[in-house]
Amino acid sequence: MKPTRPGMWSFRKGIYRQRARTPSTRTPSARTRPSDVLVFALLVLLLTDAAVAACSLGPSASNSGTNDPWYGDLAGHWARPYIRVLWEEEVADGYVYASGRSYFRPNRLCDRAQFLLLLAKAFQLDPFEPPVPSYADVDPSFTVLNGKKAWAYIEACVRAGISFVLPGGKLFPNAEVTREDAVEFLVRCLDLWPVAQQIPEDEAWRILSRFTDGHKTSPERLKSMALSVRLGIVQGCGDGTLQPRRPMMRCEMATIVYKSCLVRAEAHPPWFSPDGDGIDETVEFQFTWLKNRNVVSWNGGITDAAGQTVFTFNPGQAPGPPPRTSVWGGTDFSGRPLPEGQYFYQLWVKDRLGNQFFSVKKPLYLVKHFLTARLHPEVAGDGDTVLVLAETRPAALEVTATFICGRTVSLEAAPGRQSWTATVEMGPWLPVGKQQVGVRAVFPGAAREETLYVTRLDPLTITAEVRPNPASRGQTVSLLAYTGMGVEAVTATLFGETIAMRQDGPARWAGEYRVPVTAPVGPTDVLFSAFADGRRKDYIVILTVEQSPLTNLTFILSE
Repeated sequence: MKPTRPGMWSFRKGIYRQRARTPSTRTPSARTRPSDVLVFALLVLLLTDAAVAACSLGPSASNSGTNDPWYGDLAGHWARPYIRVLWEEEVADGYVYASGRSYFRPNRLCDRAQFLLLLAKAFQLDPFEPPVPSYADVDPSFTVLNGKKAWAYIEACVRAGISFVLPGGKLFPNAEVTREDAVEFLVRCLDLWPVAQQIPEDEAWRILSRFTDGHKTSPERLKSMALSVRLGIVQGCGDGTLQPRRPMMRCEMATIVYKSCLVRAEAHPPWFSPDGDGIDETVEFQFTWLKNRNVVSWNGGITDAAGQTVFTFNPGQAPGPPPRTSVWGGTDFSGRPLPEGQYFYQLWVKDRLGNQFFSVKKPLYLVKHFLTARLHPEVAGDGDTVLVLAETRPAALEVTATFICGRTVSLEAAPGRQSWTATVEMGPWLPVGKQQVGVRAVFPGAAREETLYVTRLDPLTITAEVRPNPASRGQTVSLLAYTGMGVEAVTATLFGETIAMRQDGPARWAGEYRVPVTAPVGPTDVLFSAFADGRRKDYIVILTVEQSPLTNLTFILSE
């Protein structure tokens, strides 16, 4: 096999290759194979030479449901088989003239509006007509390709999150689509954009450093391009370049969509946790495939990080198309639980002519999430410190504790982000009594919660004592009261008198009183009262009054 010449994009070894001739200064004809053809390669065999030839044997124009007659400028063109399938799937759009002739113009440059129109149809998005256009330069009258209406399809892409241009500005619909633009569109279409954002910036640059011009990737396209390279969607050129800013031709646009979008598998959620806690125990796969190819068989599988197949969707090789959904619980062929880690899933279907179509291989994360939490102490008064402790497996993004009153506290992570702590000072912000505390740990793609309880002691508490007790008439006694931290004032009432006690320390109050010499002998109530927030709480101490020793003195007068 001849080596790939510099400047060419090719499939990985074992996958059908299309080579391109070096372009001249003239406009390339339909037979010219463009240089540096952007190929989005899957990690498994997509098409053999025979399969490509068979694709050209699809139904005639009279049998196709597309609005375009079959294009008259694709004979001998390398992208004809791919465009033919898109046409049969009723998603291709070309230039149709009043004479009835139709042309695809495969070697013309592709613009943003044309790419979004193709993606909207390939992903079966319903046209959407909002009351106000999303872009100032794309109104309801906007057309592409010699008069075809495109506004509602572009708006459908905006609503689906496919367009990377935020509403409110300008789309620049006629701007050329570069390779990195195509990657960004594709990553968003395939629901891979959140996965791409998980890649650290330094790692993304490292991934692209394998190409001599990887550093030319725009910063806003960096992570999407890095993910595409990591997943094998993008292989690059044969000369070791990526050429991220090179404009794409319409034939390349069709090839990208053909190889990445006609068969799709989506995992919901892409992170799941078969750990027995009843949350995210399984993952559901949703399958979408070609509608006009008479699918006769299908299968798909899940591979581990080493590329070993650990599970297949159709082990019995049941004929016909795949089901719309399939559920997996994280087990292997024998039903044994698989270890945590990153896995990959992919679907393929075979049509009546024996052609196989593959979905993009996408990542899936099996992670067993754990959260344990506790409070110490579980009973506290105002001013006391309550410690919130949590342990997570694996490392969590954040852990919070939310009290019944709505107050949320963020726990601080120890190195490794698996041990978390926070301190809270008990106070009037929390109602008195036993209250609920919700601890929540957030992981990539998942969350776990645990409910705890803490009891806030009533701050309006009081106990008291009198020293000494019993006491004699005329004797001075000490009045002592112990209260909650929120008490504002304390009084003591005895023998008809009320004494305002002074604060003698945290939650401690003191006063002195001289028992009247005329006080009745025997027990008497001493009423201690604590005041806070307009409330009052009483505590009674029984003081025993004894007769004064002086009353027992006998004076003996000598002669």
